[in-house]
This record gives sequence, structure tokens and C-alpha cells, in this order.
Amino acid sequence: MRLSVRISPVEPGVYELPKRCPHPNCDGKHFQKHQAHCAKAIRDPKHEAVEAQRYLCLRCGGTFRVYPKGVSRAQQSDALKAFSVLLYVLGLSYGAVSDALDALQILLGKALFLSKTTVYRNVQASGQETRHLRWAWLQQGRRIRVIGADLTRVQCQGESLVIGVVVDDLKGIELSVDILDDETAETQVAWLRQIAEQVGAEVLVSDDADAFKIVADELGLAHQVCRAHVTGNVLDKVAELTTLAKSGRRRC
Repeated sequence: MRLSVRISPVEPGVYELPKRCPHPNCDGKHFQKHQAHCAKAIRDPKHEAVEAQRYLCLRCGGTFRVYPKGVSRAQQSDALKAFSVLLYVLGLSYGAVSDALDALQILLGKALFLSKTTVYRNVQASGQETRHLRWAWLQQGRRIRVIGADLTRVQCQGESLVIGVVVDDLKGIELSVDILDDETAETQVAWLRQIAEQVGAEVLVSDDADAFKIVADELGLAHQVCRAHVTGNVLDKVAELTTLAKSGRRRC
């Protein structure tokens, strides 16, 4: 599999004003520059510091900072956040990502170290943002006729969790990953109903578990057992019949 990655760099001269005042209970939309050249140190592969600007809300009188594109209130740039998440996705542990970024300081001559706790928070925040973007994408009226669903169990802090995964079965695009209360048909119906209605699904592809058959009938979807399970079942049956046939010949 080839992974395509694009990480947006820091753009020191590009500033984007918010659409409304960031202060609570204020919906002001008109601002005035209050102070320029506010130095801010950051951790980034290319930049050690940038200049923020301070603005005044003309409605509430509160001030707030506006950072260059690719920079937030955090000490690390958005690019460094994205790179730490990429290393984790490629298989490194949180601690290994921290060590790798620390080692890069030798090559780049810049402080890139992030603690493993910070890396963990970056990954979690990225996951939440991905979910929001995925739902926003689905709400644009995407039509996906065939959805695939599967369940698996994972151990998390000594607890066994049921994880449900839904994909666009024709394109292999992940649509949703959720933690479920259990594996019952009732839980699966509640889980799949929203997304099936959201994308206009007509066919559900799954394994041969009885619960999925009940789900398909309840949601009015055609049901198909995935090829991998069909192939596995056929091979198991062939092996069973072969064993019986050989056993029968020996008896003769």
C-alpha cells in the first residue's frame, strides 16, 4: 500500500482573522489591530519563532492573538503535530515517536522533542478531527449503495471492547469506527441505522453471523456474505468432506 502524505508548512506572513470574537458570550465580527510583532517561540522543523498579532474586538473590547497559518497557541507547530501523528500511524509507539523527534535535532539543529504524553494527545486530537471531517463529508449527500460492516474485539486496559467498523465496500473507504455496548442484533441495528440512512445504502456486506442477517432485514437492506468468509466456509467444507471420503474408503 502506498501512503500519500501532505503536511502544510508554517506560513509566517499569512494571518486569518476569526469569523467571530473568540471571547465567550460575544459574537462580534469587527476587529482592530491592537499590537503587532508579538514574538512567539515554536517547535517546528523550519522555524524557531514567529510573530503573532493582537486584535481588539470592537464590540466587547477584549483582545486576542492571531497566529500565522500553521501555528496555534500550542508550543508546537501544526506541521510538527502532523508529523508526530504520521510516525505513530506508521507503527511507532508514543515513546518511539518521542525518541525519533529527539534524534532529529542532531540533523536539523532545532528542538523538536515532544514528550510521549504530547504525542498521545496529538494522536487523540487528530482522531477526533478525522471523525468530524468524515461526518461532514458524509453529510454532503454522498450516495454509497453497498456498505460493509464487521465487528472485532480489542483489549483496552484489561477490558474487552467491541469495535464496529463500517466501510464503503466498493471503494474500501472507512466510514465509521465505533465502540459498541455488545454484539447483539439490537445494538447493531441502532449502530448501523443512522449511517445506512445517511448514505442511502441498499446492500449490507458482512460475515455470516446471524445478527447481521437480522440487521439487514430490520433496515430493509439486501444482505450478502463477504467473499472471504464464503471462500473460508467452502474450503472448510471441502476439507471436511475430503476427510469423510478418505475415512469411508479405508472402511471399504
